[in-house]
Amino acid sequence: MTKMRIAMTADSNFIYPLGVSIYSYAVHGPGEVEFDFAVPSDWNKMLLESEISAVADLVESLGWDFRLVECPINAAVLPRTLHISPMTFVKPAYLDACDADVVLFLDADTIAVDEWKSMRESIKTHAIAAASEDNMRAFELEWGSPESPPGWYFNAGMLVADPQRWRNGYLPRWRELLEDYANLGFTLLEQDVMNAAILGQVDPLPIEFNVRPAYGHSIKNARVIHYAGYWKPWLSNRALFRSLDPLLQESFDRYAKAESAFEDFLVTHNSGSMLEFWLESKRRTRGRLDIKSYKYFVRGQLGQLKRTILSAKKGRT
Repeated sequence: MTKMRIAMTADSNFIYPLGVSIYSYAVHGPGEVEFDFAVPSDWNKMLLESEISAVADLVESLGWDFRLVECPINAAVLPRTLHISPMTFVKPAYLDACDADVVLFLDADTIAVDEWKSMRESIKTHAIAAASEDNMRAFELEWGSPESPPGWYFNAGMLVADPQRWRNGYLPRWRELLEDYANLGFTLLEQDVMNAAILGQVDPLPIEFNVRPAYGHSIKNARVIHYAGYWKPWLSNRALFRSLDPLLQESFDRYAKAESAFEDFLVTHNSGSMLEFWLESKRRTRGRLDIKSYKYFVRGQLGQLKRTILSAKKGRT
């Protein structure tokens, strides 16, 4: 039987959540997996060799095969947002080179909370299977036909892909769009670029494989929780947690359980040096005395205040 192929990417800022994510998928999807750590050609500007080695050791300790895949793209010079790294452009570049028949490309801000491997069956006739993104009608009207039904814009956080179909249909197109990224008014990095290339030719991915609490999705029947949006649970603190709505609080609690299970695994199954690496990566992510997490909270609150003021001004005009 062919091994399941999955791919993920992360820069240094996302190494700790990547570890939590990988472990959650292993717990809820036992069996043989080929794991591709997809990185750009200029990965040494965004990652340390020690971080790659730690990911490899973790993956192999879970019984998966590990492979480092250098993708044909230089990410450090590409656009970024306040909370999204240009590493995300590795995703379409990886599909340009992937040799698997079907691959699951999973974002590092996701955790599996139930069986997830059956999402592979979602790929049918198109190059991509993905869940629909909310509130993207303006993009759909700008790039698609006015007669196209709403909802064709997809979320790129959880993808099932047929790389050969991708290359046959979209490889030159997405590269052209990336070169003209700024002039085209894109804001959501590889997700905008891939959507403008595919224009709705996507197989549907059931929502339970890409539940996004920040968008109002209930986690009751979730198989995978995707922490899309600004607020990330690994940077949570008491002030942030109290400011969240009950749905996000519930989903952050689920992440805390996944985090705890990951750290218990490290204590039980890894050497002291491995445990120390992952705990130190967590400390770097949050900052000494959690100072980064509190700066993150304050910045997020100021951002929300700014958006509220701008919205009120717009409403008066």
